[in-house]
Amino acid sequence: MRSLAPALFLGTHYVEPQSPQSYRGFPSAKLESEGKLYHGLAFREQGMKDPTSGTSDFSFWATEQDLIRMMADAGYSKISVLGKDLQNNFPHITILARA
Repeated sequence: MRSLAPALFLGTHYVEPQSPQSYRGFPSAKLESEGKLYHGLAFREQGMKDPTSGTSDFSFWATEQDLIRMMADAGYSKISVLGKDLQNNFPHITILARA
């Protein structure tokens, strides 16, 4: 993302450790990118059957710490958490990242 834009406004679901009840049935997952490992959970998507799911069978929900680390590893140096809320009964975070 950093190579495409000097600023990134991101709203996404994430893993909130204080809300383990939100993730019943979510298996632990790891994502490796460019030799770096990130931790989170896997969420089963419905693929093309659901227009909000995208094309993949699952999505990776990172922990807040690893989500921020992903942005830093991508080259963003100023990362601000603008807010946290619930979206569709799942923890949701809004982040602004700048080069």
